[in-house]
Amino acid sequence: MIPSTCRMVVAALVLISLVACRPAALPAAFQIIHLADLHSAVDQYPRLLGSLTRLAADDPATPRLILINGDLFEAGDPMAARSDGELDWALLERLRGFGPVVFNIGNHEFDLIDPEELVRRAAALDIELLGNVALANGSPVARPSVDVTLGDISLRVVGVTTNQLATWPARLRETLQLPDPAAWIAEHWQTLAGAAGHVVLASHAGLEADLEVGKVLARGPRPLLFFGAHDHLLLEDAVAGIPYVHSGSGAEHFTLATIRLSSESARAGEPEVVLTRMAARGPEDGAMAEAVQQLRDTTLTTAERRTVGRIDEAMTLPAAARWASRQLQQDPEVDAVFLNHTSFGTGLPAGDVSRYRFDRFLRFDNGLVQVQVDAATLRSIIDRATPQQQRPLAERGGDTLHGVWPQPEEGRHYRLLTSDWIALPANQSRYLGASFAFEPVPGPSIKARLLQALQPDTR
Repeated sequence: MIPSTCRMVVAALVLISLVACRPAALPAAFQIIHLADLHSAVDQYPRLLGSLTRLAADDPATPRLILINGDLFEAGDPMAARSDGELDWALLERLRGFGPVVFNIGNHEFDLIDPEELVRRAAALDIELLGNVALANGSPVARPSVDVTLGDISLRVVGVTTNQLATWPARLRETLQLPDPAAWIAEHWQTLAGAAGHVVLASHAGLEADLEVGKVLARGPRPLLFFGAHDHLLLEDAVAGIPYVHSGSGAEHFTLATIRLSSESARAGEPEVVLTRMAARGPEDGAMAEAVQQLRDTTLTTAERRTVGRIDEAMTLPAAARWASRQLQQDPEVDAVFLNHTSFGTGLPAGDVSRYRFDRFLRFDNGLVQVQVDAATLRSIIDRATPQQQRPLAERGGDTLHGVWPQPEEGRHYRLLTSDWIALPANQSRYLGASFAFEPVPGPSIKARLLQALQPDTR
């Protein structure tokens, strides 16, 4: 539940804001720009930089920290993969112009680069690398906390990441130590945060893990802010009474956190925290737009540039995910389809869709599996897949489900279709709430079926 000292506001360029109420006349002491799960969304980088440039121009005096909370890189993007993340590194360099940059390691950071090289290149750009990941020999990849100076304020940032091994690059899984986030925080939080005047926690562990972390934070010392990531969610809430925020994915949004510390509030330990969700909609940064076009021209193949279909009206990510689910439901023997949220990267634009743009929409390709369930079981899965924004945070999931389904009727059984990723033993309970004996569905993969559905003669 959001603390009673908070209220929601709407302003220009602001979609949703969570405000801890104190006098608005106090000057801003410092700001944090929170970005997470960019996943090499290079097409969006010009608009992101344009938005940040305008923000800095409107308020040039306020010191800012740029916090990247994991998964900047993405091997699934061909422009990034074939250029070794050229524009991701260019983005980091440009972000450094807005203030100090702290980069919390996520599970996709080593998609394109090994740990040692990530450390070296980050240092060369004066990027503060952060995280609790260690190599097999116990040697930490980065520091678990970093201290930054913003104006006359010293701020400590503590970083933690996910221990979901299957989400890390396969080639490195045996070479990394990934501690349980809540257990690690329980062991180290007092040491890391106890001596810090002001501290924030950056977590790339996901919502469900963060709720366990929150139980440790409740015992103190309490951070100013708790930043979450990994699940590609957009939310503002509170965990253990601490402002808690996720900033989405694909560089489409970022959170502007404004922290005001009057002498009175600093002594009382009650700073004003304003969390503002911002849409990164430009205007485009010209230099980055030109770099994106050049990289597109030099890295994408003819096949990736080829038009694979057409969309009459632009679809947001949720709408495009429902479209995908409906296409997979066309088989008359299929009743319900469920797909996981983070398989999707972006929505679909109106007009011709290139293969590259389609692959940005559907990040991963998977096979299909099926199982028959009774009405009560289907109802339980539907409950996990319905929009969760109005639920208490403790009842929400992390990587949520998209799908289509009928209204369950008692006494009936239903054929359920999903991806073989969801059907993995480690994932079934997390996504579906139970374990099932899935059977593989013969025929094309999910991507192949949706590509067929995009063709004008088969839609």
